Amino acid sequence: FKRHLIVSTGDISDVDGFLAVAEYAKSGADVLFVMNYPAYLDTAPTESSSESKPDKAEAESGERDDYEKKNPGLGFKFQPHYAFEDPESKVTAQYKALFEVHKDVTDVNDRMREVMTAMAFHIVRKVWNEVRPWQSYFTNSFYFAIGGVNSINPFSEKSVKDEVLLFSPALTTQEISKMRRFRSEELKEGNIFGEDGMPSSSLDFKSYQNIFIDFNGSMAFFTEGTPLHDQLTDEDVAAKIRGVYIMGGVEADSPPKTMPAIPGVLNRFSCATMNQLYHPANTASFFAFVEKHEIPAYVVTNNVVADLTTWSDPEHKVKTYDGIDKFLASNGLTGPFLQHLARTYYETAVGSAPPRKPFDYYTALALCADMDAVVRGGRPLGPVTPKWLFYSGVKGVALVSKQPSWESARESYAAGIDTTPSKNDIPFIKQKKLSFITELEELKGMATLCHVHVQQLHFELHIAINKLEVERSEQRSRPLVIYSCDLARPDALMALAHYARSNVDVFLVLSFPAYLYDKDPTPRDNDPKCGRGEGKGYNYGYEKVLEAMDKSLRNKVESLLKPYIDSNRAKDKQHAARIAFAEHAWALAVRVWQEAEPEASRRGRLLFYFGATCEAVGWEAGQGVDLLAQMAELGSDRVIPDKQAPRQADTEDRVLDELGNKVDYKRVRFCGYESVFLDASGPLAWFEPDVDWLTISLNAVKDKVRAAVLTGVSETVADVTPPWLGPGASSFFRWASPSVAVHPERGAALVKWLKDTRARILFVTRHSVENLDCLCVCESKHYESDLCAGRRAERFRESLKDFLKAQELVGTGASLLRDAVERSSQVNMGPLLRRPVGMYSALALSAALSGSPIHAAPRHLFCDSTFGLMIVGGANSKFPPWRKCDWNYSLDQLRKAASRVGNEKELSGELDTMIDAKINEKKRNKKDPNDVFTLVEEVRFSHTNGGKIKVLVPLKVERLGVVKPVIAYFALAAACALALSYEPVQALIAKTVHRLRGHL
Repeated sequence: FKRHLIVSTGDISDVDGFLAVAEYAKSGADVLFVMNYPAYLDTAPTESSSESKPDKAEAESGERDDYEKKNPGLGFKFQPHYAFEDPESKVTAQYKALFEVHKDVTDVNDRMREVMTAMAFHIVRKVWNEVRPWQSYFTNSFYFAIGGVNSINPFSEKSVKDEVLLFSPALTTQEISKMRRFRSEELKEGNIFGEDGMPSSSLDFKSYQNIFIDFNGSMAFFTEGTPLHDQLTDEDVAAKIRGVYIMGGVEADSPPKTMPAIPGVLNRFSCATMNQLYHPANTASFFAFVEKHEIPAYVVTNNVVADLTTWSDPEHKVKTYDGIDKFLASNGLTGPFLQHLARTYYETAVGSAPPRKPFDYYTALALCADMDAVVRGGRPLGPVTPKWLFYSGVKGVALVSKQPSWESARESYAAGIDTTPSKNDIPFIKQKKLSFITELEELKGMATLCHVHVQQLHFELHIAINKLEVERSEQRSRPLVIYSCDLARPDALMALAHYARSNVDVFLVLSFPAYLYDKDPTPRDNDPKCGRGEGKGYNYGYEKVLEAMDKSLRNKVESLLKPYIDSNRAKDKQHAARIAFAEHAWALAVRVWQEAEPEASRRGRLLFYFGATCEAVGWEAGQGVDLLAQMAELGSDRVIPDKQAPRQADTEDRVLDELGNKVDYKRVRFCGYESVFLDASGPLAWFEPDVDWLTISLNAVKDKVRAAVLTGVSETVADVTPPWLGPGASSFFRWASPSVAVHPERGAALVKWLKDTRARILFVTRHSVENLDCLCVCESKHYESDLCAGRRAERFRESLKDFLKAQELVGTGASLLRDAVERSSQVNMGPLLRRPVGMYSALALSAALSGSPIHAAPRHLFCDSTFGLMIVGGANSKFPPWRKCDWNYSLDQLRKAASRVGNEKELSGELDTMIDAKINEKKRNKKDPNDVFTLVEEVRFSHTNGGKIKVLVPLKVERLGVVKPVIAYFALAAACALALSYEPVQALIAKTVHRLRGHL
């Protein structure tokens, strides 16, 4: 992947378009400059136009005058030879030289298009090379694209700008003679040229991680069916567009500063800004595209841009160049050619002097600031003001308002316009008021206009030096935790509550259980051999889950499903259970999230993603915990009190926010975070390399993943036969991690992906997780007898209350979290669920997130892609971490485990089954299994009598002096010798080596 691409919509009618290119050149991104053309180049020339010029008086009358009167706000119609009959005194030597090069082109339109293209390419490339840092010469590229032709000429032929006449004085005749010439046959819309002027096929939008688009010029290129339009609107490319930055729009809530129509000079509405008026139809198409894909859109209205004009006298009659000069110097626009270009434009312009307002530079500055926030974790844009931009695909209206409806925005705009005639009005003011009256009448006749949601930016211009800054938030973005969880488990709810209090944003990934499949299982899943004997789990539907419930609970669950079937949202109980699971999981997560941290300003953002469906279930029907059964026991009204559940939660690849609104998953901006953390303690069925959008998004921020946490078991016999996992309770093998075993191939793929990142991989073994009962009531000497006496449930409630309070998850009052945990811990697998593995994982990841030191022992992790085994062994293994983990090594690992089992026939039988299955898999697939072997850090915890869990902190190693390095050598050697048989010292050795490296 390449890094970043800026698409600039190419405006060469003012010098600020070139100032924007200069700012982009400093950004380190690739830049695509799209050259669009004036509307008069789309007018077919008359038969006599190439030989003789029609009478100008005749041209200015008749049909063209009627067009202006009959089409208010739609500009003028004329041909280029009407506009550019400039007196010889105004035509420079450079101007003549440019047209002399193209004198062999007889068609007026083609000749003007060739001249404009050659000049624009030369100037833009020269600015690009002059300003960009030398470090980027071999890393960043410049591209020049041929765009479309505008549909409207806002100005008449006697007032339209001649860009060639404006900027040609900045060039020398020698430059012009060596300039790259673009032939008419090369100027086909969509053609792209490289920095060397040669046609380029290397620009592939899909190869970029992030794309940013400015709206500094015309959208003439955004015509359906053209190459640039079709590439940008591709679904994969649209997902990479991080922002659109719009120069234009008029604020509806303040008096207009833009001019209305001027007869014979300007035919546009005051609320139709130039960039949006050049091609209204394509502007509307572009805004609809932005709204459809929920691309963040930022607007810089005309009202915001400051005037840089300075005067030499109090009467403001004589202008000076000081304002522009200070602005260029203060904003790093100091290239000699760029400064010469600006002075040429502002001080030697033909006709009326241009306004000294750097419009396009404002959007360029905002774009680069946002790119810094999105890509490098810099300060985000803000504060911004949410508004609506109402637009017309005919008249080019672009009205920005706080009002949510077109009618209210229009009335607000009209209220700020003075149309009352006065006897003191000069002719110009009289005509201006008449134009406003005509415009307001036209606006009243318009039906409801479409709108796009925008964020209005705010800028600060430091008057003393004319330094421009876009307002940015002082606070950097919160860290992002991608949390893969199973909300039916109580420890997952605890972990979610913990993250809510940690001031992080959470992207919660929920995989559907295998029994909530939305299509029939594959034949392999229906194979009766895939049962407990082979350790690959069960596969059944929700009907079987209902059958295993007692009658009372089954009736409650069926009453919960009935509304979905009655309203035709679901075709049967299977489908209804899937929808209900999604909606109640979302509601439960949001309630726990908000309950854990009631103050919204201290909470991060919660997004909820429905991932793929698991491949297998680890428990027989009725043995495991079911989320819908929990909700039925808790009461659906308590979880979703207002009955407003999301309506898009019945399929995969859905993202919901905290309010239940659907979010376009392509707009989830992982790139906007400075650091990303992954909690993989839940089902990993969602990780589908290079296919699932979440996986692709993770690849885009691979270098920002700081740490991840996994769960599994240790290789010793004591750890694989814990007391809470009795024989036959699960169809998964005892060495399997439930998060991986539900879809072993994808779980192993995630571990392999983590191995390829620079992330710190933390590991929580099951033997380090204490039972909730023992955590809080272990001081009771008669604990077992108390349980036998029937006080188990009561003691557990006391233990749970103390535990949640110790972890600062909830207060002492009524709590949905406490009730949900208590309910899920009373099912058949309650002893298993009372070990809060998820909470331990969250604590370990939070320690890494905060930068706290962690007491973690280095271990080797073996992850199996057939059964979902997750086994960690000692770091003193002879297996080098760089060796390929082929199937032979996988068998060796299993045989070693079998040799340690000894006379344990049950465990030995499981291991023999695994070994045979691995051999058969090799024969069947004729390739090595996708097993993974990598280094991880096993986290150590401490527990207090009150139930508080803490991540252990390693012993501190004091910094050694540099006076006697020989002593340090001997001390280090002695420590290594002692550590060979004492593993906890290994972490201390690693710390010592790190501190000594700078001195020895």
